[in-house]
Formats: sequence, structure tokens, C-alpha cells
Amino acid sequence: MTTTHCDWFHASDFHVLEAREYYDVKSNAKKQPYILLKNKRNHRRYAITDRMVLFALLKRLDSDLTYSEFMQTVYDAMGHRPPLDVIIDGYLWCKEGEPEDIIDLHYRITSILPYDIITHVDSNDSQSLYYRSTYDFISANFLPHYLQLGEPKIGMQNGLEVPYMRFGSDCGTIIINILSHRNSTYITGTIEINGKKMQPVPMETIKGWTHLVEATTLRNVLTRFENALNSAVVMIEEKITNEYDDWQKRHKMMSGSSDRVRDFVNRNRLERENWGLVTY
Repeated sequence: MTTTHCDWFHASDFHVLEAREYYDVKSNAKKQPYILLKNKRNHRRYAITDRMVLFALLKRLDSDLTYSEFMQTVYDAMGHRPPLDVIIDGYLWCKEGEPEDIIDLHYRITSILPYDIITHVDSNDSQSLYYRSTYDFISANFLPHYLQLGEPKIGMQNGLEVPYMRFGSDCGTIIINILSHRNSTYITGTIEINGKKMQPVPMETIKGWTHLVEATTLRNVLTRFENALNSAVVMIEEKITNEYDDWQKRHKMMSGSSDRVRDFVNRNRLERENWGLVTY
């Protein structure tokens, strides 16, 4: 059985276990490499057996690398350069701690091999184009009265930090977040009152990458979030006006700035708990 997947990874989490210039050591007729990588977070092994995939990976980490330079380094300079595994490790670790460390890999899992086969590496251009075009499409068609609030990142349970789309109302009170990760779309909405963020609406999970979700479905969910968040703001404002002392007491019990929480699950839990303190 074979399945195909696409996930975000930190390049610096990979380490080369084995690197050969030729997949078939008995023949150098075709210059196809064999690179075996291990990921330190999920402990899975990934292989590259196509030189164009290896070139795409290295160019993802060094946008100035040309194909001719790649071929010269890997094949033409054999015997006059460091071992191939050392070179590839240098590329993998050179962006550690930087935004460019995040790479998008397509890979194939088969039941007969002890490793997954990397089949495609999204380039800087394709990754940014996908993200930006989706961001702009939602902004123009579904949330035209909201501002795009940068390109923040959030940590997932597997240790990856992934970008998400953040939309804010003009007054900054309402924020809608859309995260596309592992073939699922996650939508959350928060309101911020006196420096404390709350989630009045439970997170919505839609199966499929955001750009593949049916437009009607996405529009309906976002409209429901907008209405619920606006109603929550009105409710809080009335509570502050009519029950100020009780509001002050509950406000002090809330957790502080949730933006400092870098984990997706924990941030959502904290903001939902804050809302529970208001409605208890």
C-alpha cells in the first residue's frame, strides 16, 4: 500500500545517515543519488533518489544555487570536495532558527520500504505564492472588512512552527485565524477586551487544505464566526456597563497575553478558558 503526504518540517531537524552520488552503485549511467535522512523529532527516515529533488531541497535552502553549480559540486568535483553527507548536512543546518528553516516536503509512504520517499520540495516561490494567494483570496472574498495582520507562526504538537492567516477588525477587537496544516483547515476567533483574549466560539475543523475547501462552506463558517464574535463583544460591553465590579473580578482571573503561548493547542485552551470565566 502506498500513500502520499505533504507536511511542514524544520530542515535543521534532519540529519544525513547515508549519502551516495549514485543510487545504483554498480552503474553510473544515470546520475541519480541515494540520500537517507532521519528526522530527530518524529524519528522517521526519508530517502531522496532523484537528483532534481535533491537540487530542489538544496536550492530551497540556498536560493542562489544554480543547477550547474549543484551538478559540479555533487558529481564533477568528486574526490576534490568534502563527503556528500557533510555537504548536505551543512545545507540542512544553515538556516536553523530562521524562517527559511521551514520546508514543505511531499513524500510517499510504502509498506515495503523502511523509509519514506521524498518526491517533491516546494520552492520559496511556490510556497510563498500559495500562502499569499490564499491569504489574499480570503481577504477579498470572505473578509473584505478585515485587515491582514501579518504572517505569524504557531507551534504544533510535532514541534513544527507553521504560518497561519490572521484577520483583524478595524478596531482590533475581533481576530479570526485560519491555519492550513496536514490536509485540514482550522478556524478560530478571538475577542480582546482590556488586554485579555477570549474565544467565544469553539475551534472549527474542516477537512482539506484551505485552498481546496468549497467556497460556500468556508464562507458559511466565517460568517458564523463573524456574527458570533460581534455578539460576544456586545455582550461583554453590556456586562462592563451593568456589572462592572463582577467584570473586573473575572477579568483579573483571566490569563494574560495568549500571544506569548507558542503552542497551538495550549493557546486555544487558554483563550477558551478565559471565555468560560466570563460566561460562568
